[in-house]
Amino acid sequence: MKLAADFRAFTKAGRALGELHVGYERVPEYAARVEGPDKPTPTQLRVENMKFGKGKDKSVIHYNAYFAVREIPRPTSASAVP
Repeated sequence: MKLAADFRAFTKAGRALGELHVGYERVPEYAARVEGPDKPTPTQLRVENMKFGKGKDKSVIHYNAYFAVREIPRPTSASAVP
């Protein structure tokens, strides 16, 4: 009995994960602000180490020396990144 209940729980979770994977384009975009060059070069798009803002500020992600994403809503970063 326990194995069947576990299987159903994993099946349900798998279906939900599949829907997120397939339907991600239907989710409304967050109003985060991207800062960076208008016409970046391939070198400027390279990422070696992304970082959050100073201290525990997870409302900013520094993509590299040229790009930053700011005003990330707190619930988004809290649920996606430990």
